[in-house]
Amino acid sequence: MTTANNVLRPVTSRGWLRGFANLLDHEHHLWWGGRKWLLQLLIWVVLLNGSVAFLGIAALASKDELKETGAPELTPESIYMMEIQLFFQFASICTAVGAVISAQGAIIQEKQMGTAAWILSKPVSRTAFVLAKLLAHSFAFLVLAVVATAIVFCGEIYLLAGIVPAPLDLLAGMGLWALLVLFYLTLAIMLGTFFNSRGAVLGIALGFMFAGFVIPNALPDAAMFFPWMLGEIALVLALGTRAPQPLPSTAIIPVIATILWIVIFVVAAIWRFGKEEF
Repeated sequence: MTTANNVLRPVTSRGWLRGFANLLDHEHHLWWGGRKWLLQLLIWVVLLNGSVAFLGIAALASKDELKETGAPELTPESIYMMEIQLFFQFASICTAVGAVISAQGAIIQEKQMGTAAWILSKPVSRTAFVLAKLLAHSFAFLVLAVVATAIVFCGEIYLLAGIVPAPLDLLAGMGLWALLVLFYLTLAIMLGTFFNSRGAVLGIALGFMFAGFVIPNALPDAAMFFPWMLGEIALVLALGTRAPQPLPSTAIIPVIATILWIVIFVVAAIWRFGKEEF
């Protein structure tokens, strides 16, 4: 395998992870070696932080008008509550969609262009190929879409309300938000090993996502075994002591279920790609 600087590196690993380090370096370079990371960062900051900031500024600008109508007065606390709820609710949906769009061609494109067959003709394993894709996409997407926007959010909410989230509460909420993103990333990559059409991957993954707006209301017990409630749980954790009500004891069920689904998707992706004929 060749790295970004075209220097040959010997493959020293053996077995099911043969060639993993070289493949991971290559995938990281695709994300961080050019402008892709910067474009992704700008998209997420503008989309998430920009939208939340706009709504907060609009609320502050209409503060006097709301007071004249007899509406409750806007206080730093009420602005803080409004902003953090908007951020987590909006972010959990947008990043889930973004994760599917970002990862839906990770495997399919390699198969269609023939690069997967070429790479696998080298001393690399199919397991290493899939894991390198998963880890590189997961790391880049979580850093750019979750961590970076959360840091920017802390700054903008301080400017708007003079309050910042408690660090541990925010980290807990971000942890579940990241878990939700990983679910859809691994789902999209797994589907890419089963199908050769991006439309099929997008349709199934996004269809499942939007089913989360219906099924939890119709079948709340069944919905607990899927990640549809993670956004709400993440918000409650991020609010900490400010949450209107504590989490029920059953809130742990969708968390554990989502972790298990991620493991299943990774194993299924490795198994299916191992059966691919090139």
